[in-house]
Amino acid sequence: MNEKSDMSFLDHLVELRKRVIHAMLGIVVGFGIAYYFAEIIFNWLSAPLCHAFKNDSCRLITTGVAEAFIVYLKTGLIGGLFLASPWIFFQIWKFVSPGLHAKERRLVVPFVLAASIMFAGGALFGYF
Repeated sequence: MNEKSDMSFLDHLVELRKRVIHAMLGIVVGFGIAYYFAEIIFNWLSAPLCHAFKNDSCRLITTGVAEAFIVYLKTGLIGGLFLASPWIFFQIWKFVSPGLHAKERRLVVPFVLAASIMFAGGALFGYF
């Protein structure tokens, strides 16, 4: 089958499964990298809180036995999602793009640029 439009419903499901598996592998790799730096990331994210308390020895408390470990797991997972997001969006694009017309594909570039700039601006606004 040379044409993507000739694909059957099951062929589309196989392609979707392939893209989801690739995206999940990207998340696993991103998680591994982010978990290695989880303590540094967590300290960087909690810096505004410590600054608001004007306390040099900022210590956060945990209320559960495994909570300190779980916090680093969550930090690694969210950091991994952040690191893997370009790969995930690429996989989504590879699945969706064959069904778009050329004019629709051209409109994606300005949308992606504007959305990326607005996301970064919102993240910086929330952090600072």
